[in-house]
Amino acid sequence: MRGGDAAYGKRQEHLTDITAAVSVDTPCASLIIVADQWGIRQIRPRSSSSPVARPDHVIAGDTESRTRGDIAEDVADAHVLSLGESTGDGRANPACIKALRLAERARRELIEYVEGQRREFTLPLRPEGTAFQRRVWEAVASIPYGQARTYGDIARMIGNPRAARAVGGANNANPILIVTPCHRVVGARGALVGYAGGLEMKQWLLDMESGSHCSDR
Repeated sequence: MRGGDAAYGKRQEHLTDITAAVSVDTPCASLIIVADQWGIRQIRPRSSSSPVARPDHVIAGDTESRTRGDIAEDVADAHVLSLGESTGDGRANPACIKALRLAERARRELIEYVEGQRREFTLPLRPEGTAFQRRVWEAVASIPYGQARTYGDIARMIGNPRAARAVGGANNANPILIVTPCHRVVGARGALVGYAGGLEMKQWLLDMESGSHCSDR
């Protein structure tokens, strides 16, 4: 292999886990969506400083008014690539294209959701978490639209009825907000506690699903 080819191969290998990021403004929050070629990794508020699944490489897609610099700031320490830069010879890496398409698909589904046109999501998810956290998130994902469960309910669902506090921690660590509907998990007697996106966002989502208000159209 020639020197140039070796460098190209090394670059391609390094980009196999590349992620794409797009932003979406909703009535409840301005969000960043991060995806790789296999699924959605994060849906977080733009102000989030969570290190969960922080990507090393990001492609900026259709980010509306956002710039690539803005996105790099949201996913701190990221190196932002354009599609053409992703292979070094002007050709788009297939993994980049797949990741970007998934991120854009998530953006469309989120818009439909906040506009009241969607109640279920069809997105493949790839959250990063412990085995316990994943069990909690799977249980949370089964909560129907417009309904709520307590932390104790979720603890019983995963077969560990004394783990309500740990469930709360896992719920708060959920990296894929809205799609994994941790906003539907409430405290005892319906108390509004603990949400990674903030309690105002949680209340907005619960009100929207219950029909207490109309989303902006």
